[in-house]
Amino acid sequence: MINKCKHKWIDMEDGTFDQFCVLCSLKQMQNVMSPISAELNVPLGMSLEREKIEVPLFTGDKHIRISIYKDELIKQMNEEMCLSINHLSNSIGR
Repeated sequence: MINKCKHKWIDMEDGTFDQFCVLCSLKQMQNVMSPISAELNVPLGMSLEREKIEVPLFTGDKHIRISIYKDELIKQMNEEMCLSINHLSNSIGR
């Protein structure tokens, strides 16, 4: 039969809040949130880094390539053509 340890936790003293048991040497990590030093100016749902893609554009007499944000292209195409975002995400840039 396995005896259960009645843990006696002490801090590891390595700058973290992790602990270990002096009786059985089991270690446990403490999940501690650090304070946010800078305020976020971007909504949490929005990615901080936006992906740019190049798309062809016909100006009437010549073809050029322009660089646009992928999320803006998907939003515009969804509004104009009633396409689902999942369909576009799978087919553009993947």
